Amino acid sequence: MNVKNYILSGVIESYVLGLSTETEQQEFEILYKQYPQIAQAKLDFELSLETLLMKSTIAPLITKRKETLSSNPPVKYHLNYKRICTATKNQITNINSCNQKRNSIG
Repeated sequence: MNVKNYILSGVIESYVLGLSTETEQQEFEILYKQYPQIAQAKLDFELSLETLLMKSTIAPLITKRKETLSSNPPVKYHLNYKRICTATKNQITNINSCNQKRNSIG
């Protein structure tokens, strides 16, 4: 198998973005374990995608942010692996998921 051609084919990007077919997903998951170059290419794409998304975020206006924070104080839930899910009451879109994770901790 030519790993370089596989990496350049776009299968990794499709997999990470959730656009690949089930057959492609299964094939990728097998090859991902066999070839460290494919695993590294996946990690590289994920990091570049995250960097791009972080650069394209738009910060809220300071006055609007202060207004939102003062009217809706943050609610924090302790999750697995010491992650914190912080959101104001108006910003929580899936509170059930957050509560389930919190309750699974004990």
